[in-house]
Amino acid sequence: MKTFKQFLENQNQVISSDDLFDKVNSLHLNREDIDGGDLEDRIRKHDFYKLMDVDANLIDADMWNSDDDLVGDYEEYTRRKPDYPPIVLDDDNTIIDGTHRTKALKNLGHKTIKAWIPA
Repeated sequence: MKTFKQFLENQNQVISSDDLFDKVNSLHLNREDIDGGDLEDRIRKHDFYKLMDVDANLIDADMWNSDDDLVGDYEEYTRRKPDYPPIVLDDDNTIIDGTHRTKALKNLGHKTIKAWIPA
């Protein structure tokens, strides 16, 4: 299995929705994030995703509720380790996964955000 840093090295990487769901699933320590919602269905709606840098202004991070403490934790994490896990977007740049990361990155002044988008 590739490390996160290895697959960031290839900005045009394309992965299947199955592989992407596995990656997203591994990020969530709270099973309610996965089991209680439609995250899996929303990811599997598309067959493949590609990794891109997306203009942060095109992503609405306020569409979903978020925990301010968790956003703060992501800000701290990103200051120490800038190669954060990419977020996941759908066709119209709606966040499928990564609301807290997106808010943290915007708070830190990032102009672009690494995201898996439908290929």
